[in-house]
Order: sequence, then C-alpha cells, then structure tokens
Amino acid sequence: MAGSSQASRSWFSRVLQRVRPAAPITVGVDLMLMQPGGANGGVKPLVYSFLAEIARTHGRSFRYVVFAQPELAPEITAFLRPCDELVCATQPSTLNPQLPARRSLGEGGSTLNPPPNVASAKAGQPSTSHLSVLYAPFGRSPLIRPGLPTVSLIVDLLHRDLPEALPPEEVHYRHEWFQQLATSATFFQCISHYTASRLQLHNAVPPARCFVTHIPVHQRLATDAIGTAESPIAGPFFFYPANSWPHKNHEALLAAYQRYRSAASAEAWPLVLTGYPDARMQSLATHATSLGLGGHVHFLGHVDDAHFRALWRAAGALVYPSRHEGFGIPLLEAMSFRCPIIAANTTSLPEVGGDACLYVDPNDVASLASALTRIASDAALRAALVQRGTERLAEFSLSREAAKLADCLVRAAGRS
Repeated sequence: MAGSSQASRSWFSRVLQRVRPAAPITVGVDLMLMQPGGANGGVKPLVYSFLAEIARTHGRSFRYVVFAQPELAPEITAFLRPCDELVCATQPSTLNPQLPARRSLGEGGSTLNPPPNVASAKAGQPSTSHLSVLYAPFGRSPLIRPGLPTVSLIVDLLHRDLPEALPPEEVHYRHEWFQQLATSATFFQCISHYTASRLQLHNAVPPARCFVTHIPVHQRLATDAIGTAESPIAGPFFFYPANSWPHKNHEALLAAYQRYRSAASAEAWPLVLTGYPDARMQSLATHATSLGLGGHVHFLGHVDDAHFRALWRAAGALVYPSRHEGFGIPLLEAMSFRCPIIAANTTSLPEVGGDACLYVDPNDVASLASALTRIASDAALRAALVQRGTERLAEFSLSREAAKLADCLVRAAGRS
C-alpha cells in the first residue's frame, strides 16, 4: 500500500507540473546605452515595438527587467506592465557610447499602461542573479555573465564592410567587442539575411546561433495614440529620414539634388531631411546653402511621431541613398504610406524593397539625379512602384517577427 501511495503521489505531481503554468521567464533588457529622442536610430522603434508585441501576444510567458537611464522612464513605462521592473542605471564608463545604435525615425508612442516597478541600481553593476536570460539590443553588454544565456541584437557590421564611415578608433573598438561577443553570446538576432551572412563571414559565427527578424515597425505610425499634426512642408517633396552618420550618404544626395534642381527649375520638388540635429547635421545644412540650395532643402531635425506621420502623408517619394544598411525601416514606412521609393542597390535594401523600388548606385551622383527626375516627372512609374510596395508590404508581419525573438528567448533560457 505504501508503494502504491507513493506512486500515486508521484503521478499526481507529474500531472500538476503539466497543468500548472510555468513561472514566467525573467528577461533582462540592457538599454543603458539608449538615449532620449532619436540619437540611437532605428534600434529604439525596433526594441520598443518588439518588446510590446511580445508582451501583448506572450504576456504570461515573460517578465521584463529593463536596465535604462532614468531619463528614459517615461518612454519605457509606456509598454511595460505591472509585473515588469525598470531598473534605473547609468551607462557604465567602460562602455563606448558610440556602439552601433542605428536607425530610428521617431519614438514608438503607445497608450500608457499602469507603471511597472521602478528601482534604482545600487553603486556598481546591477544585479543579474534573478534573470533567466539577457537581451542585449546594443550587442555587447556589461551585464553578460558566465552562465547567463544572452541574446544579442546585431544591426550591421559597418566596421568591417565600410570602415571608412567610422573613426579608426571606433573600427578597432567594434572589432574587439565583436570578437568577444562571438564566443560569449548564446544567440544572435540579425535584422536581415544580409546582416546574418556578414556576421557568419567576418566572425565565424555558426548559422545555428543566428536567427533573422525583419523590422516591420511601421504600424506604430498608424495608431491614434501618437496624436495629430500638420506637415510643416507642403508636398510633394523628396523625403530622406536619416541621422547624419557618414554612411547615410547625404553629401551625394545633396550633389544629386543640385543637378536635379538645375534641370527641373521651377518644377523641382523640395527635399526634406529629418534626423538627430547633431553637429554633423548642422554642417550638412551649411553645405546645402553653399550649393545654392538654401530654401529648397529643409532640415527639420528629430520630429515626433505625429509630425513624422504627417510628413509621410505629404511626401512625394522616399529617396534612400544609404551606402550601407542592416535593414532599412523607412522602405516599409514608405510602402505603408503609398509613397514611391528610390533606394540604393546595396547591402540589405534589395532584400527589404524587392521589386518595389527604383534602385540606384549610391556612389553615382548622375544616376541618383536621373532617378529624382524620373520619379518627379513620371506619374505612371510612381503608381507602379506604389502598387508593388503595397503587395510587398503584405509579406512583413510584426507578430511573426516578434514571435521569432520570443522563441529564441525561450530556447536560450532552456525552456524548450
């Protein structure tokens, strides 16, 4: 009887384990390098949108502990839940503030949820002992520890593929930490197949440790929560939303626009640029004036999502002559606003744009100027590109891409 009773208890225990909900996976999210506003590029809408989508679709499976600067609290609490925790921590002095934080076009606005638990990290490194897995959207993280599974986001390998776009010391720094990361991270989230292929080539990372998630975060601009605004510039105009990093190729665009404007004269569309208003962006504005383009090229700085949406609605075409991209969020944004696209024929952009873009060599100013002329003067071409863009956009799903990240977090935590 005793043996039978013990066997019954063992069977009952196994049944309880199957029907009792598993404790949520505690995901540490290192956002200590994230800045307010648009300085970090597209990493911000990527991370905010993916975390919010995972919370919405897999809410009971995950609990977030986000490490971030205090100034980010208003942004982050917009998508965290009462079960989550925000640890206010300052950026460690050992980390280079120029880590590859790329591609933001505005802030992901959403309805405020009840605030999560907010704590402040004590002096020294924040504790990670309670984490199941670490998510590192800036790739490297001072929170990486032996025995703590880590999923690192890789947005590009600019330092290997276009090193002249970075200061030499930054190239050296990134080279070192990519080498370290190749052995310390459990999995790598790559934002395109192109980026994954470059990581595997340059750092000998096995394909089994890489997974690809595209970045369909354009839907954040469709929500009523971001408010309403009027476009500060009347359309149609050419639109280039990009920070002033050298690889974004603003100088070639300005040279091409000067050629286009000289030929088109009074019929020329204006050129509108948005992006973080740093010293280099100011230098570009001065350069545009020296080319005789003052009053025709509009530098609007970083704009909020309401004004960003208004600009998209007024734009005549997106022009995206970047020399290097890990993905290219603006291409999907343009498609969602039925805006034709001129794009560089390099790196990840054909993977994203498919047949919905008029492609150009970003290093060929004459070709770029010709594309500006064709788009502005050919309504049939614009309509064809818009139709292809609508069809292309249907192939991208935030829920599907976020589910890939959720699945990898589960596998890294040893729950699958």
